[in-house]
Amino acid sequence: MESVQETCYLCVVDQGQCLYIEKVECSQPIRIIHTVGQRNPMHCTGVGKVLLSGMTDVEITRLIETQRLEARTCHTIIEPDRLLRELESIRKKGSFVDNEELNLGVKCVAAPIRGRSGVVVAAISLSGPAQRFTPGAVRRFEKEIKRTAMEISKMLGFLPASNRGQMLATLRTAHLSPVGQSDLESPYGSS
Repeated sequence: MESVQETCYLCVVDQGQCLYIEKVECSQPIRIIHTVGQRNPMHCTGVGKVLLSGMTDVEITRLIETQRLEARTCHTIIEPDRLLRELESIRKKGSFVDNEELNLGVKCVAAPIRGRSGVVVAAISLSGPAQRFTPGAVRRFEKEIKRTAMEISKMLGFLPASNRGQMLATLRTAHLSPVGQSDLESPYGSS
């Protein structure tokens, strides 16, 4: 992530909020600073929305009922239906760009980290001043954050659907080969 020169955060859901559990600061003189241990609302942060996108609609509705959707800036989405539509878009795209929803002048690109079962267990993001998040930079950041999130997910045992299909095909081929057949025969002979 050093190649993008923006601050990187790792977050999880805790007590209905987004909890910052790790960060790697960039060397830029102007940077965004959230401290490890800090909490933010999930509905108005890139990492929070990515974490929400991994929840069921029932879980999201329950969270909305207990945690109010307060406007932090003029860009914050506070309508539940609009938030649900945005979360569906995140599920399809695999990333999210926060457009100054928590703080004016701050943008963020985030992606989900999945555990072995495919469930979203954490989120990773790049945050920085809006002026550095040009359309070209955002495309590059999205590509990098998605790549990094997938690398971490694989370390946690996640196997993407495309790889799962390849693995099953390999297992079927190995199982049906002549060597595989003799390996499966009973050591006691046929009955």
